[in-house]
Amino acid sequence: MTYKKHRSGYDSLEEWYVNKYKEWEKDHKDELGIITEVSELEIDPIQDSLDTKLERYAAVKSEVLSKEKGTKYVIINRETNEILDDNDNLGDITVEEAYNRYEHLLDSVEENYRRRRALSWLLNHADFDKKMLDVYLEIKNTGIWHGYRNFNKTLVEFLLSEYGYMDVDFQAQDLIKVWNKSLE
Repeated sequence: MTYKKHRSGYDSLEEWYVNKYKEWEKDHKDELGIITEVSELEIDPIQDSLDTKLERYAAVKSEVLSKEKGTKYVIINRETNEILDDNDNLGDITVEEAYNRYEHLLDSVEENYRRRRALSWLLNHADFDKKMLDVYLEIKNTGIWHGYRNFNKTLVEFLLSEYGYMDVDFQAQDLIKVWNKSLE
């Protein structure tokens, strides 16, 4: 499906998008050439995202999956053309659906990694674990600890800072989640 064939079906916002894509395409022809050389994949330039965080991967039409089930999209690595996600060999109906599912997958993997790092760190820092328990119990029993009324991300960030733990490879929220599980 090309833009020229279906131009009348696009509203002004979509036309703006296509024009921006064409401007971007002039500056990135080399990247697009790599992707379009793959025989079973074809870029749909109207739906290909220009979002800078997606420069490493792209949602593209899979000729193999599209033959069997209508137009289907997969996520590929822009540099290697390797298929990173094909939705269990089903593909996705829209480019947006493919990006959303893949980004959710990436977020989940990253979040799980951070939580494992937080748990490992907490197991090796018993003094901090004890401090969190003391603060939690004081808030629970008295309703306040040093001006904090809730045991939350902000409080844990403060505690990490007070103890000099600023270079950890997880977020305070990750630490709270694994710490809460340890109380169960």
